[in-house]
Amino acid sequence: MSTNHTPRLHAVGRTDAEARTGDVPMEILRFVALPEDRRTLLLQVNDLLDQIDYGAVVLVMHEGKVTQIEASEKIRLSRGLPGGDDRPGSANH
Repeated sequence: MSTNHTPRLHAVGRTDAEARTGDVPMEILRFVALPEDRRTLLLQVNDLLDQIDYGAVVLVMHEGKVTQIEASEKIRLSRGLPGGDDRPGSANH
């Protein structure tokens, strides 16, 4: 027998890192790889998107960094009123 301990057989398959991340969608891996402050910002924007039905979310940037998040919501007052036709010139005004 040889004293050389070079293995003759090699395992074929995913590495440990691939096994841990193989079933995780790429979008999640990209999110996790972001710096913590960027993840926090994206989660704040996501929370605003859940709160607003109609409106806008604006990111204000200064020198390449988000400095402010503005959110505005449109509220349609005629929605839900009996016979509420909110078209200009309609007979229900």
